[in-house]
Amino acid sequence: WTFEAWKLQRRAWALSYEAYPTGYASTYGDRCFLANSTSATRVFKQGSTWRGLVRQNLGTDKPFALDSSDGEVSWMVDLDVAIMAAGLQVFLCMAYPISEERYLESARLGRGLARKHGLEMARFSTTNVQHRCLDSADWAALSKGLGLAGIGGVPPNCLEHEAKLALRAALQRWGAADAPTRLKVEVTADSALLLLSSGGLVLPRHRREA
Repeated sequence: WTFEAWKLQRRAWALSYEAYPTGYASTYGDRCFLANSTSATRVFKQGSTWRGLVRQNLGTDKPFALDSSDGEVSWMVDLDVAIMAAGLQVFLCMAYPISEERYLESARLGRGLARKHGLEMARFSTTNVQHRCLDSADWAALSKGLGLAGIGGVPPNCLEHEAKLALRAALQRWGAADAPTRLKVEVTADSALLLLSSGGLVLPRHRREA
């Protein structure tokens, strides 16, 4: 059997399920353990809570809905993130053992899950770590759906890399001393962000530093 109590960590463009140093966040009585996520077999204290989560987060008509690329169990990951965002408490309680497959071993970082939560890396378990590059269309959708502040001013790693390649190609063509209109730019994370956001994410940061 396994002790299914996991801590969800959100970082820039990444999500990871990690073990607690003590195995759990805290205890409730002598049989229940607080965590961010547990096994797929769950009991909700109120049916309205479950219905609300499904209605608000899991509908196929919602922005950035999951699709076939996410597989059959990734909606559980979507549910975990929704539960954490809602500030709900999750407890793993000792009872009779239940046989089930671990959904975290089968979860997939498909385009729907990646776009919905702005992910390029997901560590579902120590043996299931997945990467996916968000493309320019995904970036545009996230910028529009979440707003500039919502995406934190940090571009996805893959897209930043592509922007830097584009800047280097532009420098090779227009950066020469004898070019009719000489381009002068340093290929940095900030210049890549400036290219991706038309200045919307870089310029406010520079104003703050000034």
